[in-house]
Amino acid sequence: LAQAIEKGLRHLANTQKADGGWGQEHRVAHTALALMAFMVKGYMPEQPPYGGAMSKGVDFLLKAAREGGGYMGDSMYEHGLATLTLSEAWGMSSRSDHIRDALKRAVDVILRSQNNQGGWRYQPRPESADISITVMQIVALASAKEAGILVPDTTITKAIEYVKFCNHKDSGGVGY
Repeated sequence: LAQAIEKGLRHLANTQKADGGWGQEHRVAHTALALMAFMVKGYMPEQPPYGGAMSKGVDFLLKAAREGGGYMGDSMYEHGLATLTLSEAWGMSSRSDHIRDALKRAVDVILRSQNNQGGWRYQPRPESADISITVMQIVALASAKEAGILVPDTTITKAIEYVKFCNHKDSGGVGY
């Protein structure tokens, strides 16, 4: 299994685009997930053997955050994944100040986009909500909070209430 994982990570490093990202569509999400694959195995930006590729990937996300005014990607799915990735990468890089600033802006986008029910939708506007997007934002916010970014407890509480509201007690399922 360890050999298969290393082979997969080598493949990721070898298929990274010149701009530091991965994938053809939804590149912010693909880049975030690729970086998470390296980090889950304990690799860090700027550290061999994959540090160069990881640093370029982090730069890709930082550029997306800069160009989007804190919002990364085409949907809140992508934004949540990228926010999670930056919160996990923060402190592993010599550019931790840049990552922290982008992470604060990314969290602000999430906070401003929560609707009055406590959930989130596909775009960064406080409109209706979707359970899967909401859960992605909760994971991103929890990671950012754990990393030291200010996330109001009321935001998390409202989000959890929304998830509980979507639970169908009769069937045990969760509504969309």
